[in-house]
Amino acid sequence: MILADGDEVIVDRTGLSRAARAIWFGRGLLQRVDGAQVREALGRGDCPKAPNCLIVVGEQSSKAVPVAEAIDRLGCMFAHAETFQVLGRADHAAVRSGVSAARRARADVVLAVGGGTTLDVGKAIAALAKHDAAEDVEGFQVGRHRVDPAKALPWIAVPTTSGTGAESTNNAVIELGDEKRSIRGIPPPELIMADPALTDSLPLAPTAIAAVDALSQALEVLTSARASPIVQLLSVEASVSLIGGIQSLIGAGADIEPSVRDALSWGSLLMGTAFAHARLGIPHALAHYCARFGLAHGHMVGILLPSAMQVQARQAGVRERLRRLESQSPEMGDVLEWLDCSVPRLLASAGLPSSLSEAGFGSTDLEWIVRAEMAYEPMFGIPEHRANRHELLDVLSGAF
Repeated sequence: MILADGDEVIVDRTGLSRAARAIWFGRGLLQRVDGAQVREALGRGDCPKAPNCLIVVGEQSSKAVPVAEAIDRLGCMFAHAETFQVLGRADHAAVRSGVSAARRARADVVLAVGGGTTLDVGKAIAALAKHDAAEDVEGFQVGRHRVDPAKALPWIAVPTTSGTGAESTNNAVIELGDEKRSIRGIPPPELIMADPALTDSLPLAPTAIAAVDALSQALEVLTSARASPIVQLLSVEASVSLIGGIQSLIGAGADIEPSVRDALSWGSLLMGTAFAHARLGIPHALAHYCARFGLAHGHMVGILLPSAMQVQARQAGVRERLRRLESQSPEMGDVLEWLDCSVPRLLASAGLPSSLSEAGFGSTDLEWIVRAEMAYEPMFGIPEHRANRHELLDVLSGAF
């Protein structure tokens, strides 16, 4: 069930089986919820004792007043709450330290408050805290170990950005050397509490990066062969909300209206729920090594998005799905033309490089990325097929 400013939207769990048990959305939401509601969402409504909690927070986001206030308020809802701070990186050290903190706190639940990095670390901690092999984080990334859902701690997600969808997905993206690899098979959160007010303090640049990352994921899911009709519908609705928010962001400067942040947050929430039930396409398939080139993950995805969708749309099945979006957002016109014009404009208006060459990539880097990413056997399209090196190089060249 999604609660949007007091209105209820019933989620068909037969079609969205991987959705969180409860999803709450609304500006000012965290000022209204109480401990009894949270315990009910956790399935502990009849339990007289509140659970112990490990609160996982981001170093930067926790400095924002609305986020700090939310953390204090949420912490009071538990019998005992300890805070673990993620210092900017989702790496093995963060996961191991968080697992140790969860064990010391005797945590019954993990509450993750932050952006994608923090949410990924939080859900990895929840997944591994009761596993004997938790110290071997790499093992869970490369297949030596698998997450046992029965051993995973329940977790609650409180996103503070509007972009990654990490609050909804069953994988935690953790650094492994120069790349990022997922710990998969993590149970969905018991509860998502999405309050757009927590994003109000974000400057334009991170807001723009989150927005294009979210839109890319919505479009990649929409054009995934594995997306069911209900997932496609959710992706279209997410895209419409995100496109409207992005159009308002272009040229907004530092003064971003709350209604724009609300639209981006709502679109991101819908996108994440859809993403949990399908798979991504080329933009994300080419962004594994973003950190090697000094780019934020969402920024590189945004740079790649227009040319990547051009390549994906060479297939009739993909183009047909995009037309469904165009019919729901006629003011946008042709979606591929809109992406080619609007995404670079947004990045440039936020003071960000809008092409790979502006970001410092050289032509030899493109060949290296293709060779490295081919090892992942990236899949995309309708019908789904393995991307070839020419398609990947076309995407990178178009974004160069």
